[in-house]
Amino acid sequence: MNVTARNSEVLHRYLSDMRTLEIYMIEAFQVHEREKDLQANENASALISRALCILGQHIDRMDRRLGELEEQAEDNQAASPSTMGLFVNFMTRLHSEEVSEILRDGYTMINLAAIGYTMLHTAALAMDDVVTAELSLGHLCEFTPLVREVNQIMPSALIDELGREFPLPNPNAAEAARHNTEQAWHLSA
Repeated sequence: MNVTARNSEVLHRYLSDMRTLEIYMIEAFQVHEREKDLQANENASALISRALCILGQHIDRMDRRLGELEEQAEDNQAASPSTMGLFVNFMTRLHSEEVSEILRDGYTMINLAAIGYTMLHTAALAMDDVVTAELSLGHLCEFTPLVREVNQIMPSALIDELGREFPLPNPNAAEAARHNTEQAWHLSA
């Protein structure tokens, strides 16, 4: 079903916001990827690499869809930086070196993108734009495993960092923390 010109303009704006956000995320993850501590943590390094790959694919797909929506829209305005993109740009400037902080910041950015895709998906469904609805849902589904993976990696990363600073009374707490976090997610579902 064709969407009206006005619907195309609105969806174009939402999709442009997501593209801007993901470009900022790529920049942030590329900075983090060069951190020595992150490179030494095989799981965290692999997660960041996967995130960068997913983000690159998202940009390519969004560029194609944005082109299609521009053809349908009457008023093609240049995209301005989104509030989400500005927030991620701010977070990038905080620049953490600790793996746990890199994971925390990445988790925050991925969840910001996830809620943005929920919004885009909702708007696309409301405007009967099946293509954009499927695109946004697909992108959301690619982020959800990353969120779960951060939850799995975080406890060990933090225990490693704390253990380098001082002796821990319970250096095996990572497994309990992982289990408890997983339970919290299941209980809330």
